[in-house]
Amino acid sequence: MAFIVLLDANAIYPATLRDVLLTAADRDLYQLRLSRRIVEEMRQAVVEKNPHANMDRTIAAIERAFGDTYVEGYERLESSMTNDAGDRHVLAAAVASGAGLIVTNNLKHFPDNACSPHGIEVQTPEDFLLSLLDLDEERMLGVLDEVASHMVDQPQTASDVLEPLRKHAPTFASTALRGLARRTLEAESEDRSD
Repeated sequence: MAFIVLLDANAIYPATLRDVLLTAADRDLYQLRLSRRIVEEMRQAVVEKNPHANMDRTIAAIERAFGDTYVEGYERLESSMTNDAGDRHVLAAAVASGAGLIVTNNLKHFPDNACSPHGIEVQTPEDFLLSLLDLDEERMLGVLDEVASHMVDQPQTASDVLEPLRKHAPTFASTALRGLARRTLEAESEDRSD
């Protein structure tokens, strides 16, 4: 059984990063947990930066695909959390869901002394993506292929998906690009041997 991971709002804020993380969960590379409050924080951050962004369709798609991953009843735990006050709801949701990992860019909001008593580790989205790539490179490369196939603006390749990820996860993007190149070389070698 895959490990349980709670994604913080800043991990699902950038669209391509969100698509890759959610697709990896959909492909059972990990068990996703979210809360309505986290998803709402993400929506508010996107709309604040781009007032014309229509997040209704995105939120509806998340609800359809991952509504069963939403953590309920965590609010009663918030007051006992000792991390940054603005992110106590995130740690409380992680505790309530049995998550072993929180993926966030706000590492300082989740100090070890607040998280370790609950058996929770904290990683950046990049570190998490690198661990997924290390765990199962072929499936993660398949996740990139799938995200590329769903891009509506124009046909994309897995390599194209990595370009916007360079801003948020540069080491992951470079490592995955090498994996894609290796996969292509292996496929070409197999074709020549047939």
